[in-house]
This record gives sequence, structure tokens and C-alpha cells, in this order.
Amino acid sequence: MPEHTLIDLLAGYDTVVFDLDGVVVDSNELKIAALTKALADLDPNVVRPFLDQFRCTFGRTRREHFASLYAEHLGRTGDFDRFYRTYAGRYAALLAEIYPTAPLCRGASAMLHGLAVRGVPMAVATGTATTEAEQVLTVNGLRPYLGQVLGGERPKHERLREIPGARKVLVGDSSQDRASALRAKTGFVFVTRYALDPRGVRELPADAAESHFWAEDLTPDTGYHQLESRSLREGIRQ
Repeated sequence: MPEHTLIDLLAGYDTVVFDLDGVVVDSNELKIAALTKALADLDPNVVRPFLDQFRCTFGRTRREHFASLYAEHLGRTGDFDRFYRTYAGRYAALLAEIYPTAPLCRGASAMLHGLAVRGVPMAVATGTATTEAEQVLTVNGLRPYLGQVLGGERPKHERLREIPGARKVLVGDSSQDRASALRAKTGFVFVTRYALDPRGVRELPADAAESHFWAEDLTPDTGYHQLESRSLREGIRQ
């Protein structure tokens, strides 16, 4: 066991805030598959680069993702709300069938239980819709460990500010998560195991890097490292 463990690091904060997909629930690739199916009647030459972007921007609100598809990729203007209702509705319907069956990420259940035993307040801030997040957490027996579960109806940096605690840390798996932590002035732990774009996190400025760390997963007794350290580059190569 390493001298300094991830659970010890997290227990030192007033509140631990978890992203959901790719941190607690192993659902990143599942969401890619559902979105691909939802967009099947659009030009694949447009959808393909959008899906590449989607992989790199997990953590955005659902509306932000579809707004980017509509304006930047399809080049459309005008009745976005109708487009959003149609395609986001398809996506939500597909997720309703498969999302609750997504397995938990490695160490997630043990970490939430371990922090609860230590009396550490916990919350979830996610780009996933709140009702979907509540459902998957309830199905997996994790909801009782958590206070607030705040979904993607509002941007994540705003959600972080809604959660009480003078010293908060966001545990996430994307550059979007780190950007939210920087904007909300919270600590940040980057979990690499399920990240879709692990190299993207290193491309952000090193503001507040002394409070930004990385770990492979949520296994409580795993070690952690400074986010900007050489060890992150080596860890990603493995």
C-alpha cells in the first residue's frame, strides 16, 4: 500500500464531489454508442467529427453538446429547440433502456462507502440529466451515500458552487471537468482508467496545480500524484 492513499487525500476536504460517467459509473462508451444510434439519420461525415469532439468534451451539459452539433457541425441556424427535442429525445430514450445496467467503475463502491464511514460529505455533479443520474445511483445502491445529485441542466462549474463546503474537490475524468474545477476554484482529482481523452487534461493551464492530482481509479488505497508531474505522462503511456 502506498504511504499516501487516495481515500486519505479525499477525506481531507470538506466535501467530495464526484463526476458520474467514467468515475463512478463505467458508462462513457455506452453513451457514445447510444448517441451514435440516435444520430443515425444524419450525415455520417458530419456525425463522425462531432462524436470525436463529444469524446473530448464529456462533462458539458447535454444541451451544449447538441447546440455544437447543430451550429458548428451541421451549420444550421433557426429552430434549434425542435432539433434538440427530436435528437436529445432519441438519445434519452436509448439511455433509459441501457444506462441503469452500466457497471460501476473500479473502486467506486468501496470509495463511497469508505468516505461515508469517515463522515465525509459527498455529492455528484454531472453532465447527465439529474433524473438519469438519480436512477443509476439508486439501482447500484450508492444514492444513500450522497447528499446532492446535480445534473446537467446547468453547467458543472455552477453546480459546484451550489454544493456546500469551503474546501471542495471534484473527482472527474475529462478536461471539461478540470476546467469546471478551475472556474469554481475547487480542488481536482483526475481519474485516468476510463477517461476518453486523458491527454487533453494536460493541455490546460496549470492554475492551482498544487491542488490538482491524478489517480488511476477510485480504489481507496491506491496512490495519487500531482497532476502536472512527469508521472502522469508515464501513467498515460502504460
